[in-house]
Amino acid sequence: VELREVPMPQPGPYQALTKIEACSFCSSTDVKIAAGELPFVNQYPCIIGHEALGRVIEPGPKARYLTEGLRLLRSTCAYPGTMLGEYHSGWGGMAEYGLVTDLRAMVEDLQIRADQLPAVEQMHQPVPPEMSAPDGTMLITLKETLSSLQDMGMKPAARVLVVGDGAVGLAFAYWAKVLGASKAVVAGHHDVRLAQARKLGLDAAVNSAGTTLSEAIASDPAASGPFDFIIDAVGHHKIVEEAIPLLAPWGTLAVYGTSAHLKATVDVMAIPVGARLLRASTDEPRVHTQVLEACRLGLVRPSDFYSHVLPLERAADGLELLRRREALKVMVVMD
Repeated sequence: VELREVPMPQPGPYQALTKIEACSFCSSTDVKIAAGELPFVNQYPCIIGHEALGRVIEPGPKARYLTEGLRLLRSTCAYPGTMLGEYHSGWGGMAEYGLVTDLRAMVEDLQIRADQLPAVEQMHQPVPPEMSAPDGTMLITLKETLSSLQDMGMKPAARVLVVGDGAVGLAFAYWAKVLGASKAVVAGHHDVRLAQARKLGLDAAVNSAGTTLSEAIASDPAASGPFDFIIDAVGHHKIVEEAIPLLAPWGTLAVYGTSAHLKATVDVMAIPVGARLLRASTDEPRVHTQVLEACRLGLVRPSDFYSHVLPLERAADGLELLRRREALKVMVVMD
């Protein structure tokens, strides 16, 4: 990863130019893109970053709802499937300037449905002016994980195991407790992150490095299964294979993490009766107001889920911290 000068993004009539305030690294995508390990991003050089917050500085002539100063999530200098100069889009948020699209104006003027437009353009939700830029970018992960739990059918009193102790894993487990889980357990490989899980009030946090998932769970009575929901927040076939014995009848095993290592070998007869395996979905727009209200009331603090805030010129250092698993989550600020 390196910093390069790129052309200034040019907004269309229904778009606005933004000054990107911050963008965070996503371990499930950005780190894997940099390593060439994300199956559906394979065109290089590319501009990474999908967790960005931008401030409108120049609305296009038809972007009547994009007023100057409005802060919106998912600003990008290159929308997926497009290029900026010679650079492909790796979601394009790790940049000084970006674009947002006035979805509302397009729907009104062009008589199309919002769901007919690209998904990213449906995710430009507003961030309050009083919220810090790092906290604002953290909203994306918080919304992804909450909406995903809801889509899985998470119910009060459920027993939940999350495998993965990064920001996504901790957010999944934390929201599970907020939604009424009787037990929320995190399994991971890094003691500092697991300590943060305990600070968040989770029921147990176990280190599964060098052992099987079942053995790690058995090592702590507070973590005992079986579980109604097991979430693979990392994306690895070994997690899927080792999670099945811990799944309760009629339970759900959901794979959220993305990688090239998800071809699992499963003994179908070992799957508990009624259990299901699914790829987790997200719906950020649906829960946007809910998450903002949770933040306003102090029910969730975005800063609990990131560990480092770095300037843009140190973005490569931030990626290296994540590669070495020395950071929970890294925020890059542009100003």
